[in-house]
Amino acid sequence: MRIIEQMGTKYKFWLSSQDDEKEDLIFKQGRPGTGEDWAEKIACELAKIINLPRAEYNLAKYKEMYGVISKKVNSEINSRLVLGNELIEKTYKNEGINLTKKERIKEHTIGRVMSYFRATAETIGTPQNFNKTNNINTALDVFIGYLMFDAWIANQDRHDENWGIIRTSDGNSFLSPTFDHGSSMGRNETDDKRTTMLTTKDKNQQISIYVKKARSALFSSTGEQKKPLLTIEAFSHAAKQNTIAASEWCERLSSTSDNAILEIINNIPSEIMTEISKEFTFQLLKINKLRIIDSRNP
Repeated sequence: MRIIEQMGTKYKFWLSSQDDEKEDLIFKQGRPGTGEDWAEKIACELAKIINLPRAEYNLAKYKEMYGVISKKVNSEINSRLVLGNELIEKTYKNEGINLTKKERIKEHTIGRVMSYFRATAETIGTPQNFNKTNNINTALDVFIGYLMFDAWIANQDRHDENWGIIRTSDGNSFLSPTFDHGSSMGRNETDDKRTTMLTTKDKNQQISIYVKKARSALFSSTGEQKKPLLTIEAFSHAAKQNTIAASEWCERLSSTSDNAILEIINNIPSEIMTEISKEFTFQLLKINKLRIIDSRNP
């Protein structure tokens, strides 16, 4: 059974099982020319090689539409995904602030998010089935990894509805796996622009400059910035909460091989990702990896 749901201009629908009508899988169309589908799939596989909790995405095609198919992150019966906007709404109310949705965008600050995880350290666990380590053992520690991942893949969509927690039927709460990475890796650039960035001698137009412009959807702790933090700034702010956890995430990133990354990229069918897109994506990831590692070793 299909349950159609509109999300802006993007087409998606839930697939439910025939026996209990439970919604199991969702198909999301990758809008033509945007690269949303391949970006989502590549991000999923990159997260896997650094053992970052993530929603699972697979490429799919419905009729003539390409897209991705994924399972609910809260697949357990009677569990609920609570998004970040709802989780930190109390911090606004405690300050006597009533916000419109537009105003809320700039109040989604790194300070509020970090404060939320510090305040709930005893009540919110790491994502279910996540293998804790001595250095990464709280929800905050894992969220630091999410922000490092954003900096790696140039994900510019970590707004307050693109992270959350899962509340299960037995009353427990866990950080949700990371999800929705379709706005990453410069996926919406044209191949002409990618070619220019890879080949030009004009330093101002090279990919090494381009990657530095990626912005998170998180603002500074003061909320005074007109623009969101750069993705690497957001990670650097979060890393201060637990430098040891941040270092382990960086070590995981450092251990990734070029061959493993290339294999992930090259597994994307040529009908949905061009060769120049693949080369550009590889170079973007390679440069960002070095930038993140260098930022931790001044």
